[in-house]
Order: sequence, then structure tokens, then C-alpha cells
Amino acid sequence: NGRIIIIIILRDAKLRLKLKKCEFHVQETDFLGHRITTEGIQTDKNKVQAILEWPKPTNVKELQSFIGLINNYRQYIEGYAKVMKPLFDLLRKDKSYEWTSEQQQAFEEAKRRITTAPILAQHDPEKPTTIEIDASDYAIGA
Repeated sequence: NGRIIIIIILRDAKLRLKLKKCEFHVQETDFLGHRITTEGIQTDKNKVQAILEWPKPTNVKELQSFIGLINNYRQYIEGYAKVMKPLFDLLRKDKSYEWTSEQQQAFEEAKRRITTAPILAQHDPEKPTTIEIDASDYAIGA
């Protein structure tokens, strides 16, 4: 039985479960801001709504908060590093905080892309797998 195996593994790792926080035999569940279904993993609609409603950051601390939230969803945003670069640049110590049209465009594009995020399918070892890598002057990805 799969549940018994999981309980044994958790016990051996000296981890405990609270039964009232456990779900068994469900087709989907929310976990750490993500929705996990039989189709794959997707963004939590409530978190996406919070990102969409986020006001323009007016200082470094507010920008760090926005980046911290959206960073949890970077795997859903194609070209995340490129999209976010103008915002990351504002966090550099050698730059003053000056919100320009470039930052506004990046802010809006990040929000737009999170609303069209794909469902990330579970890996199927029976199907062919391709790993793509890329690099630029400011980021690498795989």
C-alpha cells in the first residue's frame, strides 16, 4: 500500500504528519501556492490574482516583495530572467531607484505572462525527453 510506504519513509526521516492537514484519494490539491492535479502543476488562482492587483512598487522594499512573490512562479514564465531584468536592475546597489517606462513595461509583462501560465505536466519517462538550455550576458537557463 502506497500510504504505508510513505508513512514509513516519513517515520524513518523523523517527520510527523497532522492527519487533519492530510488529504487522501484526491484528484487535486493546493500546495505552497501551486495547484497540483492529475494533469500537472499550475499556478494558484488566488496568488495570480494577488500578483495582478499588485500596485507599482515605489521603493526597493516594495519591489523586493513583488519579486519575491512572482519568483515563486518563475518556472511558468517563459524568458523570466529577460522579462524581469529591468526590475532586477533597480535592486543593484550602484543604481538609484528610478522607475521608468522600461520597468513599467517589465512589471506589466510579468503580470501578463503569469495570467497565461501553462500547466506543467509531470515527466513521463516513457516519452522522449529534450532538455533545452540558453544563456545570455545576464542569465542562464535549462
